[in-house]
Amino acid sequence: MKKKKAVVEISKIHQQPGVVFISDTHCGSAVAVWPDNCETDTGNTVGIGNNLHQRWLWDCWQDMEEKVLSHFAGRPFYLICNGDLLEGRHHGTTEIVVSKNTEHAAAAVVLLSKLAAAATRRFFIAGTECHVGDFEKMICAQLKGEWCGDKALIEVNGTLIDVAHHMATSSRAYLEAGAMSITMGNARQNYARSGHRVPQVYARGHRHTGGHYSDGRGLFIVTPAWQVLTRYGHKVVGDSICSCGVTMLDWSATPEGGLPAVIPITYTPNETTPIRA
Repeated sequence: MKKKKAVVEISKIHQQPGVVFISDTHCGSAVAVWPDNCETDTGNTVGIGNNLHQRWLWDCWQDMEEKVLSHFAGRPFYLICNGDLLEGRHHGTTEIVVSKNTEHAAAAVVLLSKLAAAATRRFFIAGTECHVGDFEKMICAQLKGEWCGDKALIEVNGTLIDVAHHMATSSRAYLEAGAMSITMGNARQNYARSGHRVPQVYARGHRHTGGHYSDGRGLFIVTPAWQVLTRYGHKVVGDSICSCGVTMLDWSATPEGGLPAVIPITYTPNETTPIRA
């Protein structure tokens, strides 16, 4: 049976609100962002140490927080967490920091707490079940969020936004924009032929490669991941160079019901120094 979409109408507290989209933090992965010296339920602290991937990701995360808060500077914004907030112990992986999924979820709460506290409202969309199980509901409750399930319709400043975690992925970088256009076009057609209001903005995660696409009447965004390639990733998207970041939408220069400005905050790792033979 098809699941119902959660519909959320946001009343304007002030004019010109904004939205911050975050997805795919994969907390608990040994190659994903981890809050340094995070305390476990046994009282131990897990630091980053010499894990260069996590050190870079954690430094980028803290810089991103400051950029987001500086951009809105007291104006209201809504935080939308679009799935795969924890890595989870799945498929026998050994690339994890600690073994308990509850610890992964607790680390995600610590990671998101600063932005969640600053946000006017917080919305959570379900990620991939093998990673997250039901633990994202726990994260949502801890951060006083609103659980939206597999898909949400959220209206901001008269603009309807369709939010879901999953979308098609591609190992071919030159086809990334095509996947965005196809996903948006398919969603639009399904809304229209059902006689439903057609959203203007579509937000996705999952594919770990960020970007945005617009045809002037609609906007599609996909947020990057806060995880570099796992061993599985090296097999399926082996040539990818993983960037991390968030995407902000801002209506401050847009009339009500219009498309917002897209403001990505993206971090790309430094070039690898080659081995000189």
